[in-house]
Amino acid sequence: MAPDYLFVDERVIGKFIPQMIECIKKFWGEKPDGSDSQGKIINEIHVKRLTKLIDSAGGKLMYGGKVNESKKHIQPTIILNPN
Repeated sequence: MAPDYLFVDERVIGKFIPQMIECIKKFWGEKPDGSDSQGKIINEIHVKRLTKLIDSAGGKLMYGGKVNESKKHIQPTIILNPN
């Protein structure tokens, strides 16, 4: 699973984000360093590339975004209204 983005109707966004966060925590747990059931990024180059995308996305970070380069893991991330 690797969706780049979701389009969510403004009328339901206030309910959608908390439910999405709850589902992420339920599915993968709350460990920012990842779990055995989560895939890892293939190499350090891509970890840095994806970290830059998160850092430069603009919008509002609603959840996640924590990066562990040594484990090649990026926490599931929700950004509201990115550039």
